[in-house]
Amino acid sequence: MSLDDFCKLEFDEFESICIQPHIKKKITPRQLIPLPWDNISHKPDTPRLTPEEKRERFESVASKFGN
Repeated sequence: MSLDDFCKLEFDEFESICIQPHIKKKITPRQLIPLPWDNISHKPDTPRLTPEEKRERFESVASKFGN
């Protein structure tokens, strides 16, 4: 495997080639490298806009850019 091929590996390929042979249990990418944004809940803090509010907001932004 050339260096160029190695640099183009997907994470799953890298895991199966380089790491998986050295551990007993199957490991997932999330277990191997947990990232801070993996556990963030995606609950919106703001209420959803109604279609009328969306239209008004769009028109105000469009007028600022000289539509």
